[in-house]
Amino acid sequence: MKRWLLIPCALLGGILLWQVCRGLFITDEKLVRNLITTMQHAVERNKILALNDCIAADYTDEHSLDKSSLLGAIRGVRSQYDIMLIRLSDLKLEVNAPDKTAQAAFTVNVVAHRAGGGGETTMDADRVRLFFRKTDDGWKLSRAEYPEMDFK
Repeated sequence: MKRWLLIPCALLGGILLWQVCRGLFITDEKLVRNLITTMQHAVERNKILALNDCIAADYTDEHSLDKSSLLGAIRGVRSQYDIMLIRLSDLKLEVNAPDKTAQAAFTVNVVAHRAGGGGETTMDADRVRLFFRKTDDGWKLSRAEYPEMDFK
């Protein structure tokens, strides 16, 4: 009977050890990088609900978009394309741990294939800057600065 109690205790100890190690070895910079990758994959795979979880409720940008209008714009663009590949390059990330803020700047290159076989479209953007804020639910996108992204 005592051996059966040993298994749940060992499992609980393993979970606690994992949480301690996670807190020690996974930095805020790594968490923000993971969030950027999650957002990239959510747009590529047209997973708007996954993208919704990455954006703060009070999101704003330089084009006066709030969270719901940003998600609607992304949904509208994604409805026109079957396949969308997004590549980020020259990523520069700054995390300000005391203020619980972070900024990321990078270049975006997008290759998309129109729905219904309309051909390939490319988009090259200037530098994009994203601002993040750490909340109780983790890091969230709070603001974005980006040029007009025109597909060619």
